[in-house]
Amino acid sequence: VYDKDLSQDVMWNAGMVVGSGKAKFEIVEINKSEVVLSKKGEKYLLKYGSK
Repeated sequence: VYDKDLSQDVMWNAGMVVGSGKAKFEIVEINKSEVVLSKKGEKYLLKYGSK
């Protein structure tokens, strides 16, 4: 369960992934349970939220 606004929390977490290391990811899609990232044509799934 998130206390903060979900979209802000997701963007912050996605930003950490996008901005980390040498890897540069493009955010493809964001929904309520996952973020789809793209790097050099390959798609990565970043899941989050309560189980």
